[in-house]
Amino acid sequence: MGCPVDLVRTTAHHSCHGVTVDEVRTDWRTPKPNRLAADDPHRSEILMAHDAALKQGDTGYLDPATGWWVFSAAYLAAREACCGNGCRHCPYV
Repeated sequence: MGCPVDLVRTTAHHSCHGVTVDEVRTDWRTPKPNRLAADDPHRSEILMAHDAALKQGDTGYLDPATGWWVFSAAYLAAREACCGNGCRHCPYV
């Protein structure tokens, strides 16, 4: 279903479900400030949870503040395009 996390770190010629590295942001691991503010009190916990999900190949993680499910950047990249829902880890915006 999803692509391996290593896909996003591979060459621009590699693709998964039609998504190439050229189509995702080069800084895809870090959410844009309008998606996760630098002064968010849970920022470090959120980034650690995201990194753990990426390392484990999980599709996402539970938000440490709300308990809501949040998709990882690797999972969102495998979806082929931005869905427009304002996902925290969208690799396209």
